[in-house]
Amino acid sequence: MPTPNVPRYVDDRPVRFVLVDTVEESLQFPAGVVLADRPSASRRVLGALLALPVAACVVGSFGADAVGDRVDAWGGGAALASVLVGLVLLAVNWRRGDWLLYPVALVVALPALVALGAGPVGIAVATIALAGGGVAAWRGDRARDRRWARLSALLTRRERADATVAGVATEPVPNAARLRCTVTVTADAVPGVVWAFVELSSATFRPQAGQPMSVWYDPADPAVAVVSAAAPSVAGRLAPPA
Repeated sequence: MPTPNVPRYVDDRPVRFVLVDTVEESLQFPAGVVLADRPSASRRVLGALLALPVAACVVGSFGADAVGDRVDAWGGGAALASVLVGLVLLAVNWRRGDWLLYPVALVVALPALVALGAGPVGIAVATIALAGGGVAAWRGDRARDRRWARLSALLTRRERADATVAGVATEPVPNAARLRCTVTVTADAVPGVVWAFVELSSATFRPQAGQPMSVWYDPADPAVAVVSAAAPSVAGRLAPPA
């Protein structure tokens, strides 16, 4: 098993985590967490649809000067708004869409930038940004596929065990008052197995060693698991970064 505090830029570990409101809920198998990784045509459709407004945001930000020459009201504020809206759309795509967004947006945005007479620097940066984002999204989608290949077994074959937080490694998140927590979990009923997942801290999630959780694991492949925690049980005082 990989060392918990080593950064994983594409997390394909077959371990998912869900935070629920009550202890009673933490004792119920969260099938939705597993199904979130299920391949679906709707993801690809959403990615293709989001590509059009993302392409418009790329043109409005990286081709801001060229657009401003044609639209008097287009200025720095509009360009900044394009960047922010684009980032929101990309976040939605990361969670619900598909890597297809990036090549489609690239095919739409580049001819528009050229037609508007955008500068070569803006065109180059837009190309690099979309190409790089596409590679990252493709890797993320493949990681989700690898997780699904193993996690899907839990829908038909699973056992539950009381678990305990064995350790928490934290690191600050840039420009945010939150910590990135790599949490390791063990269960006495499954000796020798350690499950690890990454989650951001929040007002209701401040994990500490010794806190109780539930784990559903595949008895044929115990490394595959879904970990569940009740918010009242994990809302303690988070330790400083380690």
